[in-house]
Amino acid sequence: MRLRKWLVWIVTGSISYTLLGSAPVIGVVSAEGSFRLDNVAAVANATLFDGTEIQSDASTPRLDLKDGAWLLLATSSRVKIGGRRMAIEQGTAEIGGAARYDLEAGTLRIKPADNRALLRIRVDGERRVLVASTGASAQVYTSGGLLVAKVRDGATLSFDPQAGSPESAQVPGCLLVKGGHYLVVNLETKQVLELAGTAFSKEVGNRVLVTGMVVTGATPVAPATEVIRVGILTHIDTGGCVAAAADIGADPVMHPPVEAPAASSHTTAYIVLGVAVAAGAIAGVAVVTSSKKSSQ
Repeated sequence: MRLRKWLVWIVTGSISYTLLGSAPVIGVVSAEGSFRLDNVAAVANATLFDGTEIQSDASTPRLDLKDGAWLLLATSSRVKIGGRRMAIEQGTAEIGGAARYDLEAGTLRIKPADNRALLRIRVDGERRVLVASTGASAQVYTSGGLLVAKVRDGATLSFDPQAGSPESAQVPGCLLVKGGHYLVVNLETKQVLELAGTAFSKEVGNRVLVTGMVVTGATPVAPATEVIRVGILTHIDTGGCVAAAADIGADPVMHPPVEAPAASSHTTAYIVLGVAVAAGAIAGVAVVTSSKKSSQ
């Protein structure tokens, strides 16, 4: 008798624990066709629970979350949402209103500047991630939290997270001085890095290519995000850095004003923290945005 009561208590307790510990509802999924939730087929619409993996087939599911964030999946794409984390595991996603979320794509972490940012993220295997942002900028970090690039409003960047060692850097940009510190400003992403070294005075105000290693644990002068110990500094072109100096409050450059090339013309990949970054374009997103209204 005592054994039977003990078994009843165990079973009842297990059921209660399961019910109390079930994942909370975080939104709804809808599509004109079928999709999969944790590999279980669904049609038209379904409730979205925290920690669910959503996979599209021939449809383009839309996820509307209770906090106002939303996500559209292209065909043959997969995403997992749990807590404040959205992980794009395969294919293409369009995301809005997600400033409170940490977006993951491979080993990269993407953070919208605010809820105005409309992000398009595409994962092509382990070696290519594309990030586009409109409405506001976004920042891309390594899994360890180090800033790789800033995706400005209207730009698309391509990332290869396995391009080199995590300490490597090869960055083109304007060489400037601020408060006695040498800085390089990437004209594509507006990212600012501090340079460790002193033999750079002849190139101040010019566009250069910096090759070196990231100094782990160093505290850069604002607005720089990392410190680079320079191995090679190569001259690219003279001038073109007046606007970049004004943007970051650097010392005025001595060269006469020379118009810098448009950001879109910078197609040469650069490497920072082992991640290669280049201008890119995301194909196939129009299929998502044309099939459903993507702004609410």
